[in-house]
Amino acid sequence: ADPSVSSDAVVAGWFTDRVRIPLADLEIRGVEPGPGRRWTNPPRSGSAWDSPLGVADIELTGPMTVEWRLPPPAASFSAIAALGGTIDRPDASPGPWADASVRGSVRTDEIPDGDTGRVTPPLASVPLDSEKVRSAFSCMLPGVGDPNRTLVIEVLEAAHGPIQDRVLLQRPFLLGR
Repeated sequence: ADPSVSSDAVVAGWFTDRVRIPLADLEIRGVEPGPGRRWTNPPRSGSAWDSPLGVADIELTGPMTVEWRLPPPAASFSAIAALGGTIDRPDASPGPWADASVRGSVRTDEIPDGDTGRVTPPLASVPLDSEKVRSAFSCMLPGVGDPNRTLVIEVLEAAHGPIQDRVLLQRPFLLGR
């Protein structure tokens, strides 16, 4: 049996601060615009004060790649990816050309023997469009305990190109061991 439940079905939860790690609390290591673009807006975080689970939403204006330094105990990542939402208007409908894919992977940093690090194959990928504007986005993170990991989240253009590819990560957090 599948033990997962929809996020709308969760009424309450209790995590100790030691194991629930809001993504918005982590250091952003880098922000890159998508291919063919010279710039992008940086990620915007909302307020954790009035957010479910005390986890602030993060707005990503794609196409773009954002990297966050992972704490060693981080074992999994979870969020809801919503196309078209903003920090100020989370339920804003996407524009007529909006479509994107959100992809997550982990990169390990350079290690002492001179290796330049490596990126995992995508751990999770969700397509978003006018038919499917919200989707659960979660994955297990390899290398628990390694202090040299980076979470890489990409907002990629889809069939309609790099137009209106804004994605709101709702309640993005890590669970640690």
